[in-house]
Amino acid sequence: MQFSTSTRYAIRLLFELRQPNMPQSSAVLAEQIGIPLKTLEKIHAVLKKEKITDSIIGAKGGIFLRIPLTEVSLGKITELFDNGIRFAVCFGEKANECPMQNTCRISSAWMHISKLVQEQLNNISLWSIFQEFPQNHCCYALKKESGLEPCAAAAAQGLEKCRQ
Repeated sequence: MQFSTSTRYAIRLLFELRQPNMPQSSAVLAEQIGIPLKTLEKIHAVLKKEKITDSIIGAKGGIFLRIPLTEVSLGKITELFDNGIRFAVCFGEKANECPMQNTCRISSAWMHISKLVQEQLNNISLWSIFQEFPQNHCCYALKKESGLEPCAAAAAQGLEKCRQ
């Protein structure tokens, strides 16, 4: 099992936007994430439709997170971009693609396992993932240079505040 590229990009975008109501330029976000601007816009459109992100037009505008990452689950993102977890094509949108659709004796097991994994992903917030891996903090690289803790390193560099 592997998440789609869109799911991985959406997670990376949400990590960059982790401070709710702080607009960031689409062009800057695309560069930070390392994806084309058009791809970022498509991902944002899906997240905006689900009221996870929003945007403001203008010089001080950009994309922003509408809700805290504590309220966004990994399961929700997989549902939006991968149609959830599916270990087999015998159910879901591509059910008709399975050549053994009428004779398979294990499809219910695949469905049950997929449901269990999806339920677990629904219980994992993106904030908990972010907190688990401190190298995702914006000023983590500064720590290596200064020897200070990440937030102190950001302050030492004159950053107004760490965007944890």
